[in-house]
Amino acid sequence: MMGTPNDFWDVLRSLRNELLNMIPIVRMATVVSVAPTTNNPTIRFDGDTVASQKLYKRVRNYASPQVNDRVMLLNGIIIGGWQP
Repeated sequence: MMGTPNDFWDVLRSLRNELLNMIPIVRMATVVSVAPTTNNPTIRFDGDTVASQKLYKRVRNYASPQVNDRVMLLNGIIIGGWQP
């Protein structure tokens, strides 16, 4: 039994989403504030004019984020930072 054209496109969309989830996404940003209790920073992504409202998690070796640090994120987690 053959499926409908919509079934075909649903399968393609599903495969596309699975593949996109497998591709690491690297982004650069600047720390704009640091939460005093968790020490997790709020950041502004390169190219954006407004800071994100989210507090981003970080790897343990980036222990002391500071305002204006440049950071690299991999799939939404800060993997390193440095001062300009």
